[in-house]
Amino acid sequence: MMAACMPEESWQTFLESSLYDVPLHALRNSVCHRLALYLDIEDVVMHNGYIPNYGGLAELIGFSGLEIMEFERAKSPTQALLLEWKSRPDLKPKIGKLVEFLFQLDRIDVLTDCHQAINDEAKLFIDKESKALLKPIQDETVTPGPGSETPPYITRQDVLTGKKTYYDAYICYNPIGESSKDLEFVRELISRFESDKYRFTLFVPFRDDLPGMNEHAINAKIISERCRHMIVVLSKNFLQSEACEFQSTFAQSLSPGARNKRIVPIKIEDCVIPNILRIMACCDFTKKDLWDWSWDRLARSITAQLATEDFQSYQSSSESTSGFSRGYSSMSSLQQSNSPRSSSPDSGISVIQNHTVPIASK
Repeated sequence: MMAACMPEESWQTFLESSLYDVPLHALRNSVCHRLALYLDIEDVVMHNGYIPNYGGLAELIGFSGLEIMEFERAKSPTQALLLEWKSRPDLKPKIGKLVEFLFQLDRIDVLTDCHQAINDEAKLFIDKESKALLKPIQDETVTPGPGSETPPYITRQDVLTGKKTYYDAYICYNPIGESSKDLEFVRELISRFESDKYRFTLFVPFRDDLPGMNEHAINAKIISERCRHMIVVLSKNFLQSEACEFQSTFAQSLSPGARNKRIVPIKIEDCVIPNILRIMACCDFTKKDLWDWSWDRLARSITAQLATEDFQSYQSSSESTSGFSRGYSSMSSLQQSNSPRSSSPDSGISVIQNHTVPIASK
């Protein structure tokens, strides 16, 4: 039962004022799960014009009715809501806002039970951030440590070939989770697209990355400089991965509004689709009887032309590279192109367009 709101109480009763602006992503999954135990309940009485569960919280945050309907379909609407809120800077995802809205909904029971955990998580986050800012003074004669500079070889294929490898697509997926469906699907994708029929060059995290490097920095470099497309494997596991959230958000920032078809989302099970991907058409692999069409659509998406500016970082490169054009030339049956195989990104562009792309004058 919900406790009555005492007149002298305010949200500050449950959260230290100095913690108000701590970002919501400071809350770990255990705390979000604890909140969901209270807020996922449907049978509650309206208070101050809002239903005091995940629905009322979503309204106060600023989510639309359609978005709230998406949350309702999730196994845990509250956890889906909190996950989406964390990725929406326009909705000010702060711990203070969460506590303030729960107080406005008269969920004193939730605040009483969870406020200590929320405060502890916020303080832990601030402590970690403070330590990160305390960079040691380094003598100029000291050699930089591992991960401080980008090494010449950053992928498994770089090491095997002795040169930079360029990829047709980066596979953004989460192989870690309760279900093994994601990894099984990616294995199927690899077996099809790296076969002689397509001969795509794919970068697959956990298979092609090298240990001992700065993970986020290296992934950002590979996505922005080495990969033409990103295939995003949407599932419930995907929604639980901070790494997937970073990778897909970063890739979307390189092609805002999906203008260049850089991101290709595919759905392998029913789940909440992150807002940044909702404007894009998905390849639906949830229905087995549509798989043949879906595989063909996905293959054609990977061979789609990109804007010339996507290749500007390679225009001045004289290095020999592998990847990119291998997949293009093998797709001649799809593109009706008889252009020869290329060994550089520039000529790889001409294969897919069947003519040389002029470099815009500066």
